[in-house]
Amino acid sequence: MSPRSSSRPGCRAVFAGIAAALTLTGGLTLAPAQLPLAPVAAHAADTDIVNIPDANLKARLNTRLGSGRPATQDITVGEAASLFGSYSLTGPFADLTGLEAFTNVRGITIAGISARQASTYTSLAPLAGLTNLTSLHLQSGKARNLRPLAGLTNLAALTVQGQGVTNPTPLASLTNLTSLNLTNNAISDASRLPQLLNLTTLDLTRNRITNPAPLVGKVDPAKIRTLGLAVNRIADASSLAVLGDSRLVDYTSSGEGLLLSSNRITDFTPFDSWSRPPSWDQTDSQQLYVGAYQPGGVVLPALRQSAAITDSLKVEPSSVGSYDPATGRVTLADESAASVELMSMVPGDSSPQPRWTVNFSDPPVAPVDGTPPTVTGTSEVWSTLQVTDPGTLGAEPDEPACSPSSLRYQWLSDGVEIVANPHVTDPDSDTIHPGAGLPIGPTYTVWPRDLGRRLSVRVTCADASGQGTSAPTPVVTNGEAEKPVIGTLDGGQVRVDSSSTASLLVAGRSGVALDPDGTRVPFHVAQLGADGRLTDPSQLRLSATAANEHNDPNRDPATVLAPGDIEFGGSGSNRWVVLRPKKETAEPSGGSIAPPLRVTVTVTGPSGKTEQVSFIYEVSRATTPTSRVLLATSDASTAIAVGDGHLLVADDERAPIRLYDARVSGRELTTFTPGPTGGEVDFESAARKGDAIYWLGSHGNRKDGGGQASRHRIYRTRLTGRGPNARIEPVGTPYQRLRTDLAEWDRTEHDGSLGLYAAGVGKIPPDRLNGFNIEGAEFSPDGSSLYLGFRSPVVPPESGGRALIVPLENVEELTAGTARAAEFGDPILLDLDGQSIREIRKNAAGEYLILSATAGLPTAATEQALWAWDGDPHVAPVRLTTHVARDLEPDHADNAGAWEGIGEVPARLAPGQQVRLLMDQGYVELYGSGVENKDDSNDWTRKSRTDLVELTGAVGTLAASSATSIAFPAQAAQTTGAPRIVTVTNSGSGKLRIGRVGGTDADGTSFDDFLVSRNECSDEVLVPGASCKIGLRFSPARQDVTSNATLVVKTNTASGELSVPLSGTSTALPTGPGGDDGSDGADGADGARGDAGAAGRDGAGGPVGPAGPLGPIGPKGDTGVPGRDGTFSLSTTRSTATRVRRGRTATVSLRVRNGTAAAFDGSTLTASAPKALEAHGRTVKLGRLRAGESRTVRLRLTIGRTARVGTHVVTVRMRVGRETVTQTVQLRVTR
Repeated sequence: MSPRSSSRPGCRAVFAGIAAALTLTGGLTLAPAQLPLAPVAAHAADTDIVNIPDANLKARLNTRLGSGRPATQDITVGEAASLFGSYSLTGPFADLTGLEAFTNVRGITIAGISARQASTYTSLAPLAGLTNLTSLHLQSGKARNLRPLAGLTNLAALTVQGQGVTNPTPLASLTNLTSLNLTNNAISDASRLPQLLNLTTLDLTRNRITNPAPLVGKVDPAKIRTLGLAVNRIADASSLAVLGDSRLVDYTSSGEGLLLSSNRITDFTPFDSWSRPPSWDQTDSQQLYVGAYQPGGVVLPALRQSAAITDSLKVEPSSVGSYDPATGRVTLADESAASVELMSMVPGDSSPQPRWTVNFSDPPVAPVDGTPPTVTGTSEVWSTLQVTDPGTLGAEPDEPACSPSSLRYQWLSDGVEIVANPHVTDPDSDTIHPGAGLPIGPTYTVWPRDLGRRLSVRVTCADASGQGTSAPTPVVTNGEAEKPVIGTLDGGQVRVDSSSTASLLVAGRSGVALDPDGTRVPFHVAQLGADGRLTDPSQLRLSATAANEHNDPNRDPATVLAPGDIEFGGSGSNRWVVLRPKKETAEPSGGSIAPPLRVTVTVTGPSGKTEQVSFIYEVSRATTPTSRVLLATSDASTAIAVGDGHLLVADDERAPIRLYDARVSGRELTTFTPGPTGGEVDFESAARKGDAIYWLGSHGNRKDGGGQASRHRIYRTRLTGRGPNARIEPVGTPYQRLRTDLAEWDRTEHDGSLGLYAAGVGKIPPDRLNGFNIEGAEFSPDGSSLYLGFRSPVVPPESGGRALIVPLENVEELTAGTARAAEFGDPILLDLDGQSIREIRKNAAGEYLILSATAGLPTAATEQALWAWDGDPHVAPVRLTTHVARDLEPDHADNAGAWEGIGEVPARLAPGQQVRLLMDQGYVELYGSGVENKDDSNDWTRKSRTDLVELTGAVGTLAASSATSIAFPAQAAQTTGAPRIVTVTNSGSGKLRIGRVGGTDADGTSFDDFLVSRNECSDEVLVPGASCKIGLRFSPARQDVTSNATLVVKTNTASGELSVPLSGTSTALPTGPGGDDGSDGADGADGARGDAGAAGRDGAGGPVGPAGPLGPIGPKGDTGVPGRDGTFSLSTTRSTATRVRRGRTATVSLRVRNGTAAAFDGSTLTASAPKALEAHGRTVKLGRLRAGESRTVRLRLTIGRTARVGTHVVTVRMRVGRETVTQTVQLRVTR
């Protein structure tokens, strides 16, 4: 049995009975406070007399109407309405009645802060209707109730001084305020201050604030520059240290920045992390209250000055006493002194300045606000306490009694606010689960965690100014001496019946067979000893058993959960049980599958007495060791990473956005509402830009083809914090006409060729090839547009059609409410092998991952894939070899689960990196019950699976070489060998940018022996699959040497370069052999010695010897004739005229290409438009463009509202150095 759905059998009636018995009634309905109506007579005539009972006020107003008017002259309604501008009225005034008639006044100051001028008026109701006011300053009075000001939403500056205000909550509607001064009031609870994110100045000087922590979330750190908290009762200001990145650090005077003077702060070191910590005159004169002086001195708490103040504290003057910083002891010369000053030298001052005032008295106590609330009931675990009388709440005598719907309750344990367990309300409907133990209603069920504590309740009136706290109850007991208690720390819990203290968890729990995380269930355990005090919790023992829910003797529960599969942990009173199931359960069970289990956890005390809590436990089948489950989400459709493994996850069946630690299986940490929903939003995509996160509905029809407007919305939220502290809040206004805009854009700009118009006006199911369904969103590489990725339609709408992306160019303006219609860039069509888009994500390096699935209705043959892309519309994405497994839990009614979300993308895409995918498995029947996952009403058993996949294939920026190394053959010194070619290929998914081609060696000489004889790669940009060539020759200069070097090609890969080892050995210079000697001639006969004869003929030459080796290379020849220079080109991306309506903005897309061998930057594109266009915004700067690089540039022209209808020719000029390139484009202006 499982209490998951109304269709489930078993003991559902037990839980239904419990729920009925614990239905919360009355008192918990938190109705908004009603605003008072301004007391202005309806349809008053201009000649009617304004009732102004206060003579001083009447006199001041007459002066403003004319210097010669008598002080007592009556003022008519028409005269009152004739006053514009801002006016100061000096009191004292006892009644503000009459000001309601001055409806056109822009500013009012009720002056008078001295005792003689102090006003005594008690009501601000006459101001309630002055909605034209932009400034209002009330410097004295007794009007504690600010509710009449709630409707003055045009106020930019508001001062309410010296009124005794305790509750500033009614100011929540004044979101235009930039300055709020609430000085000299009685505010003690900072959490009651509303969030006002436009404030630059917030002054709370001279109030009763003790804890400033709630103020951190009330202001925008990027705007606030003055936060005045001087003369309050703050002892610990460390919670404000997180504002170190705010504008407060820019101001160090005593009138701006963070003002903390005259509080009770002892430690300023938390602010040392600020670039400019608060200065001494922003933090001076702290007050310490140490009680009566004791003989021998008083030891003070540790006093820590800012690191900028190096001088030690000392009593000044020294004749008054002394202070020892080592021991903290202060002694007095005159033991009757009321106080003493501790002083030190501070930067920029020549004399010691007061740092702390030590007061030898108890701290002042705030006066009690009226009579306290009354609580009845027995202070025992599982009993109910009831507020029977809320008390007077300190209301002023003339204030009406607080209406029951405006009462707010907060139960306290030993004076500390009780925090409800997580997961005790339903975020889908804001309903409260039975057994929630919520501490914010007029009744409170005493929980096991309250054992040994005293309980009280603080009651506040939302539409008045007071609050009160009841007297504490007696110490909570368990009804039976020395009997322990056990209570869950997550979710609801109820007692089984009034005759037993045993209890049940309200909702059953679930796990996954063989999940490495198991199922963790946390508990609080405690016991009162015989002396009525809490027992040492280490003496309490936990144990647990598992049995079949139906006590079926034929099904052994140990096959699912044996005793050895249950672990215990934790310390003190906080313990946990971890269940590690081996097999799944099913209902109804069958074969070898066991039914759901009933797990009982028992706590045993030192005396042997026990207490038990039990719950139903269901187990879904095993998946993979790397899988984790997100409980409470069934149809996970998109996710945004917020750091430390945490994801904000949207469900297409439910509106709340849930924050998960996706590294572990379990429930969400918290939930958020992105804005007003109303109907199924069908979230399918989201995108983040800075601290803005956009959440998009599918914009499609229902599965039956019917329309549903609630799906046609874009929400904008603001992100603060990271990891488990991430929070989002709605910003702006949801945009609801995107589907209409897309259909009209397709019809007018593309003649319906994209299929958006036909799908937008037809009753087509969203998942068909010709349907309408946005399932991916991510910002373009430059962040200027939001890529909308469509699951359907594909283009054309047939098997094998291309996936569609439409750039939305003004999403910020749409969600801010400053744009009337969406603007789109040129559509992008991607060949995804017949698949369409389920999610798009990019990392900070601009690398995209696309998750796709077979387009059209899901079938058993549906496949999914991951693609890597660089976001360039002209570069095709690369399909990865990553295996994207199908659903491993295939029991389903309509279709199996499908991967629809991508978690955090690695900082750089590369093979071996892991990515977590999220599965939409709403139609899966996880427990064999016939209940589909999406229809499961139990948040603890409804789940979506996530899993890690490893990126494989051509992913990221990769470079490959055709050679891993090159060994050249032996080469004679001073000769050059044959070339060897290295081919560099872009083997990844992004553009490969190549820089310098060079080399390195270890000896400083060897690379000189290698000649780069061919270089096609330097400064090239290679798209995926493209290549370039580098030629190398071995040309050694030295004899008989082995040269080892490395060819280095600089790239934009993660390693920054591609390298190829080179080696070669040189030999000696060659020598040719000598020729053979010629044959001797015959000897001649000896003749008589005569005169010398002529020289004889040379003998014949010998045969020619073989050729010697080649000589060294001759000198370099003359430089050849220079080749033709490369060119720049400027072309349009479309052949038809761009259509634009009058008064709208036209986007002209142009393709710029640098065909030269050098990079250039600083170029400007300028459009020359005919006067008839009345165009604005005609210039755009072009960033650096590398050699060979191309880029699409968008030029936006705002067309005049009276521009001539028709076709106009615009000339675009691009100036590069001294050259100018021109291109003409056509704009067709329509009405």
